[in-house]
Amino acid sequence: MNKQLAALMKEARKKKGLTQKAVAEELTKVVKDIKHNSVSNWENANSTPNIDQFVKYCQICGADFAEMLNKAYGDPEKTQDFQCTPDEAEMIRRYRLIDPRGQRAVSRVLGDEYQDALATFGEGLENATGHG
Repeated sequence: MNKQLAALMKEARKKKGLTQKAVAEELTKVVKDIKHNSVSNWENANSTPNIDQFVKYCQICGADFAEMLNKAYGDPEKTQDFQCTPDEAEMIRRYRLIDPRGQRAVSRVLGDEYQDALATFGEGLENATGHG
């Protein structure tokens, strides 16, 4: 198994505050063929979960499986190095927790504020912030 994917899985589980045993117990409720040491083996890159097991693992741990796979197997040439501050990361986290109606409202406000800033500061705004 891809060692980076294994590390990402472990990180997601720990971030959620779950033990391997707790994840395994949740997995056995919905996915077949889970042994008590499966989660440990996956997180140590000793074995690989099947796709159903992996997707359910990610759901239990609150992780985005597509993002994880892209980080582990994606083309580094096509991946943008996007940096953000801790405050920006917290805003993104909160945005992801709200429902689609709320996300649309936030996007509208951000779009309006961005247009106002462009009108005030001009096209140089994108160059000055490093985003764009």
